[in-house]
Formats: sequence, structure tokens, C-alpha cells
Amino acid sequence: MPAMLEILRIDLQVVVLGSGETWIANAFDKLQQEFPTKLGWYNGYNNDLAHMIEAGSDMFLMPSLYEPCGLNQIYSLRYGTLPIVRRVGGLKDTVMQYEESEGKGSGFILNDPTPEAVSNTVGWAVQTYYERPAHFCKMVAFAMKQRFTWKTAAEKYVALYRKNLS
Repeated sequence: MPAMLEILRIDLQVVVLGSGETWIANAFDKLQQEFPTKLGWYNGYNNDLAHMIEAGSDMFLMPSLYEPCGLNQIYSLRYGTLPIVRRVGGLKDTVMQYEESEGKGSGFILNDPTPEAVSNTVGWAVQTYYERPAHFCKMVAFAMKQRFTWKTAAEKYVALYRKNLS
């Protein structure tokens, strides 16, 4: 919860949906009481609501420790909700790191699974949103063009095989 406390001190609003261990739910209940205008918290799971939240957000935080593939970052990209993810598994394969010098990328990637890395990366994303809105809009447009279909994957494999045959 240290990362969430730091994140809530940034000029943003956070919506959390999920279920899990009681101590986590209790911590979110307490944070919601402390930050009633900054934190919305739904204790439970609701697929339709999850998609509405994700589609209606500017950014989606997914700092997974392990993620063999992950669909949420793909939903985020499609919705134009820039993902903030950890460099692991399928997250690193589907999200392209923001390059400040050119305004390119499809999200924000952190390397270390620490509260500081999470809050710093969220801070960087929010700073980009406020201070470089043209970059943010360019990233959103690029993110929404990404496709992760079987057809696209198959075409890449065929190209790789052809390259290795020559």
C-alpha cells in the first residue's frame, strides 16, 4: 500500500476494482475514507464494470510480479487507455515504452517491483499527461492501432520462417 499512498498524493483520481485478501480490502477501505474525492474502490469483481472503468480511464496500472500473457493491457491499448506495467512476460511484449525524446510508445514500463518504482512510473505518466499532452495523444492514437490477433502473429511467424529459409 505504500505505492498507493504516494500515488494518491499526485494530481489524479484512481479507481480500483478487485477482490482478494481481507487485509488488502481493509487497506483500500481506509484509503477511500482518507481520500474520498481521489479514490473510488469497488470490492468484488464485475466484468462489465471492469471494462467500463478501463475504457473510461486515461491510464491503467498493472504492476504484475508475473504475467505470462495478460489481456488487460491489450484491452487498455484498444481502448486508448495507456498501460503502466512492469517489464515482465507478455506485458513487455505488448507495451512499448514511452520515449520522451520523440513522443513514441504505447505505455509506461517499470523494471523493479518496488513501491518507489510503481509510484515514480505513475508520476512520470501523469507528468506526461499534463506537461506533454501532444505526446500523450500521439501515444493514445498509436496504442489504439495495435492488434494482437492470431492472424497478425501467424504473419510474423511466416515472415520469420521465410527469413531463416533464405
